Amino acid sequence: MLARTLAFVLGGQAMQMKLASRGDVHTHPRRIVESLQRFSASNNNAQELQNMDMEQYVVDVRIGSPPQTFSVLVDTGSAHLWVPGSQCVSEVCQRRKTYNAAASETVRIPEDQRTGHLEYGSGTVELRLVLEEVSLAGVTIHDQHVGTSVFEGPAPGDDENVFEHMPFDGILGLDFAKFFGQSRFPSPLESILLQGSLKRNIFSIYLSQDMRVPGSLVFGSVEPQYMEDEEVVWVPSYGHRMWQIRVDDFRIANRSFGFAQAVADTGSTTISVSSRIYQEAKPMISVR
Repeated sequence: MLARTLAFVLGGQAMQMKLASRGDVHTHPRRIVESLQRFSASNNNAQELQNMDMEQYVVDVRIGSPPQTFSVLVDTGSAHLWVPGSQCVSEVCQRRKTYNAAASETVRIPEDQRTGHLEYGSGTVELRLVLEEVSLAGVTIHDQHVGTSVFEGPAPGDDENVFEHMPFDGILGLDFAKFFGQSRFPSPLESILLQGSLKRNIFSIYLSQDMRVPGSLVFGSVEPQYMEDEEVVWVPSYGHRMWQIRVDDFRIANRSFGFAQAVADTGSTTISVSSRIYQEAKPMISVR
């Protein structure tokens, strides 16, 4: 069974509940949970996640001063924070709240105001970057690079613009920094670390299984009330993705496919596999 509560240690491990302990996986008893509970008793860095049809988990972020509030998808599979910009030319932006740099007292425009694009599995965005103050879950990040979209459209080869159907404004990437064009700059997660905002370098996400019940995003701790197990399982992360982990085995119709690598991605609702595994598994599943 996959975890409902995921905690990520900002130094190389992902913690999951309800995950089998094998190989390099380390299991710790209930005392670890009790220790985390004592730590979280004074924690105020928790913010509700809105459950969108069991498909997306969305949190509000405040950008600039006075704050402009946007709803963003919490995505551990990407590394950038972006929201619709006031200069966006896409029709979808006309129906959303857009960031207005002229209305903020804390914005800084880079001299070479960097531009670039991000591609997702279901869409692409073109962005301009600003440096801004960002607040969420009890944490304030200063001089954070924020992408403001100038175009939001379909992925290459697709006709449908997936952003037209998004029940949120933008995306909050919680992986470590990737290249943006030819440049690399701190992701929101790295900025939080660099600015020493946390008492403990950990963040956790609770994905609720009931649309009437909000999830939770916490920086600096976990919320033990969402943990159903008596043990905490720490899974080492490795590879080119920060939250990439080893899966010892997975099965379809009692067929074992053996070792695989996976990414703990809160921004995706699908299980993606290699083309080889897909071709082997196709006869065992209903594909439409």
